[in-house]
Amino acid sequence: NYGFIGIYLLSLNGELKTKFNKFEINDNLLSSNTLFNYPSFIKYLNMWKFIHSIKRWSEDVFRKSKYKYPLEDLGSESDFGRLIQTSLLKIFIENEINIHTLEIEIKTHSMILHDYADIIKLILQNINFIRNIKNLKLSILSFYDNTQINKYILQIINSHQNLKKIITIIVQIL
Repeated sequence: NYGFIGIYLLSLNGELKTKFNKFEINDNLLSSNTLFNYPSFIKYLNMWKFIHSIKRWSEDVFRKSKYKYPLEDLGSESDFGRLIQTSLLKIFIENEINIHTLEIEIKTHSMILHDYADIIKLILQNINFIRNIKNLKLSILSFYDNTQINKYILQIINSHQNLKKIITIIVQIL
C-alpha cells in the first residue's frame, strides 16, 4: 500500500515544494488535510518497501498525469520516482523522525542500486537522522557489484554506538 506517500508529501516545504509544484502534479494527487505530523510516527523504515512503494506510487501518478501535466520535463518515470524518494527522505530528516529500526534490504538489479546509493548517501550526510537506531537489519542479495553500497553501510555501522542488534545476510552472485 502506497497511500501514505501523498500524506507525507503534504509536509513538503521550500525548495522541495517548488520542485514538486513546477510539474503541477500536486493539485489532485495529494490529500489536502492532515491532522497530525505523520512522519513523526515512523519508528521502523524498510528501504526496500520504501523504494518500491514510491516506485509503484510514482508509476501510478505518472500514468494518471501523462496527458494532464508536463511530466516530460522530468525526463522519465524513474527520475520522478527519485525526486519523490529524496523529497520524502528530506521530509523525514527535517521532521527529525525517531527511527528505532532501519532495514536495508537489497535484492535487485543495478538500476535500483543507484536508488539505494543515493538514499544511503543522503542518510550519511544527515547522520542525526539515524542516531537513535537500535536495530539495523541488512540483507543484500545482488547479481551486481555492491562495493560502494557496502562501503556506505559500513559507514552507517561505524557511526553508531547505540546499535543493540545488527542482523546481516549478504549474498552476492557474480
